[in-house]
Amino acid sequence: MKKRILTLLITFSLLLSCCVIVSSEEDTLPFTDVKAGKWYYDAVVTVYNEGIMEGMREGIFAPSEDMTRAQLVTILARLASADTSGCAASLTFKDTKKSAWYANAVGWAVSAGLVTGYTDNTFRPNAKVLRQELAVLFARFLTANSITLPEIDDPATFADAGKIPKWAAEGVDVMRRCGIVSGDEKGNFNPNKSASRAEIAVMITRYLVALDNAVDPMFAKFDNINSLVKKEMGKVLLTYYNYQRVCDYGFDNSISEQLLPQMGLSTDVYEMVSTKEALFIINETTAYSVMAGGDESAEPVFIKSAPIFIRNKLTGEVTETKRLSFTVKRLKSPEIDPDDFDKYMNRDVYDEMISKSLEKTGNIARFAKVFEKAANGEPITVGFIGGSITQGAISGAQRQNCWARVTTQWIQKQFPNTDVTYVNAGIGGTPSDYGNFRAEAHLFSHEPDIIFIEFSVNDNPDDALQHETYEALVRRSLNLENSPAVAIVISAPASGKAFSNAMEFAEYYDIPVVNVTPGINYAIDAGEISFQEYAPDSIHPYEWGHRVMADMMINMMKNIISLAETAAEDELTIQPVPDSPITECNYDNLLYTDAGELAKGENTWELVDVTEGDYKGRKALVGEAGDTLKFTLNAKNVILLIKGSDISVSINESPALIEKYSNFIIIRKGDSAAELNIEITATGEVTLYGVSYN
Repeated sequence: MKKRILTLLITFSLLLSCCVIVSSEEDTLPFTDVKAGKWYYDAVVTVYNEGIMEGMREGIFAPSEDMTRAQLVTILARLASADTSGCAASLTFKDTKKSAWYANAVGWAVSAGLVTGYTDNTFRPNAKVLRQELAVLFARFLTANSITLPEIDDPATFADAGKIPKWAAEGVDVMRRCGIVSGDEKGNFNPNKSASRAEIAVMITRYLVALDNAVDPMFAKFDNINSLVKKEMGKVLLTYYNYQRVCDYGFDNSISEQLLPQMGLSTDVYEMVSTKEALFIINETTAYSVMAGGDESAEPVFIKSAPIFIRNKLTGEVTETKRLSFTVKRLKSPEIDPDDFDKYMNRDVYDEMISKSLEKTGNIARFAKVFEKAANGEPITVGFIGGSITQGAISGAQRQNCWARVTTQWIQKQFPNTDVTYVNAGIGGTPSDYGNFRAEAHLFSHEPDIIFIEFSVNDNPDDALQHETYEALVRRSLNLENSPAVAIVISAPASGKAFSNAMEFAEYYDIPVVNVTPGINYAIDAGEISFQEYAPDSIHPYEWGHRVMADMMINMMKNIISLAETAAEDELTIQPVPDSPITECNYDNLLYTDAGELAKGENTWELVDVTEGDYKGRKALVGEAGDTLKFTLNAKNVILLIKGSDISVSINESPALIEKYSNFIIIRKGDSAAELNIEITATGEVTLYGVSYN
């Protein structure tokens, strides 16, 4: 039998196949409690020989002991051959120390979308794993790695299928149809029974056998050009380069050599040709969207259909394919050495470019206070909120070279004796209105000591809602109980749409501003770079551009540290936030109630764990047509953070005026707070994450 070692290496390849040894009569085990002839013996031999499972203690495998959550994620990480080093750094569970033996595996499992914490922000590492949970985890494992296992013939149904909860039913069914889980002698699945280590070993062995028979759609071949025209290709591998270039524009030999062999076509006979429109769709939009979207795991992040034209170089015949689905994964890029920037530009020019980015230092008191706290060894949290550039667009595998992460790493190096927590609340394609409404859930709940606000691309300066929500976000950040340091970041030099708004608020609230535009323009004017070398799509910087941005933030903080050394006492005094805002600022002082709290009221919506998207790791309420949710708020403005818009709303038994946006719905806008009895009825499938209100 062969074993395919699944990898979560962030590459555009899918799965790596290697050889595996199957148990035989000559196999020996170091465990005195696993005897030949036992129903689980061969399975234990396999998982032990392959390094997937180890003993509980010397000479003891403990086959009948219950599996814990910590043990299971560790086993899954080994099964995936995942590099978990450093994964613990992002953990926030209050019962999971970053130094724990299982912490890196937990961090990996969270980033891969396999597990989430409980509503009380715990992971519960020592809790027993139930069979229903185990099936769901395995199903998520398959999804995260784009694996489709073959189904067995006539899989038996479970006699107790009615006892399997709705949230677990799909995962259990996937595992049943693939033969990974089976019933007991009475045909029961026993969803609430804890899973033993022997059962886990058997499941993993069945999985390895099934994996050997799986067909990876990535390597589907087409016999000839006619079948290519008739059949849609499930996956196409696009190889992206390192941070020097994300992709080549146009169908040059490089692109043809990557794609044509996967279609079963010889590059000696065929070449790719296309219209300008198709070039744009495939090379520019896809390149940008792939690198900008998704979360920190390696799952496919973008699917786009586009026509491809293939020419026979011998006959000259051009054939148009059907629209092909592109599922692309991120490239694992090398770590970036700052010295590499000398390859791009003169060092003096680079230093001047960084210097010109500092528009304003503002009142330095807040940053000085945070740096003093860090110097004293007290832990600090650095938070970032914005759009796709903050999220980490085109910043490499797992956004490892994102400007926000690199900035945080510098702070950690400056203060090695303190614990620096990194919180990235960037979400691609979102403006400041959504940023303000979700700030409590994604940023403020972490109690950040430093906040970088970046909404440079998606904000429209003529949009009144975005104008006032940007200010509200600034005011709310400044007014947090721990008085954090706040800085504004202007990150899109080709756009500049947000510059006027950002500077207006920065001046009024006297806070630092870092602006990429003058720095990049200086380097361009000096003839050292072209703008396309900085940002391929006129917005999102390449990986080295993220490092440039980070150096601009670092320059701002170095300036503040230097100023603080000679500052007068009044300069180090935190100034009160102005009582009156510039705009109407209707959405200041927002409160937030999450789905878990809303579910406690009168409710027929289903409370579920969120495993992907903006609210991954949290709870959500999923409603289908006819489901109702009732709750009471004392508020003047109410915003639903929701996916989908198929709802009807009544407030105090009267139809509510609804303003629908892509990520939220405003269901009340008022001049003063009032007692509101709110009823939401789903008219289609919708997902509600929480409610912001004031």
